[in-house]
Amino acid sequence: MPPPPRKKLSSTPPPRIPKRNLFRAATQDTLFDLDKGWEAEWKGMPEFISNEQLPFHTINVHLENRDDMAAFAKLVEQTITEETKYIWYPKKKLLKVSHLRYTDES
Repeated sequence: MPPPPRKKLSSTPPPRIPKRNLFRAATQDTLFDLDKGWEAEWKGMPEFISNEQLPFHTINVHLENRDDMAAFAKLVEQTITEETKYIWYPKKKLLKVSHLRYTDES
């Protein structure tokens, strides 16, 4: 059975839509026009304070082969594999928050 025929690629670009039509077509409500019925539910909620969790500085380290990767892992005393995307030095304990919940006292 022969393969299906290939579609021919068009050398002409698709027609351009004028910008004014794009903006006219957008009819999304803004966030701040919504009903503020949620404010009563949030009364008395504790303030959320987010501590800075970004690194002070990031360095890309290029390793030429597996032996170099193993030597670097030993040097920083961390497990590093080919799938490792990043590490913290010194090693940070991961903060698990999936078990935390806000509950109603009533």
